[in-house]
Amino acid sequence: MTSAAPAGTSNPGVRTRPWGLLGLNLALLIVLGLVTFMPRAIGQFAPTSETLVVSGATGASTEQVLWMFNIQRMELIAVGWDRAGTALEPIGRRSVSDDVEVLRHAR
Repeated sequence: MTSAAPAGTSNPGVRTRPWGLLGLNLALLIVLGLVTFMPRAIGQFAPTSETLVVSGATGASTEQVLWMFNIQRMELIAVGWDRAGTALEPIGRRSVSDDVEVLRHAR
């Protein structure tokens, strides 16, 4: 004597198509692609501020660097974390206004 499965339940012997699981995997693949190919620099500038700050990495390695551009003084300053990770370490400073003057006279 065999009994039929109650209405609304699935029969364990019948396979259903896993559309939900396939959709979830596709969504995760898209998110992974976006994260992989997005730029690694993030900038921040407040309208009332005089400084534009951009985080990124150095070209020679993967060390994190903060590039700070002061609009009033026309200076570019680069700082990074020291190896212990306790403080910012100055990397370099450049006067952009001097570069602009050099370029003006070069033409």
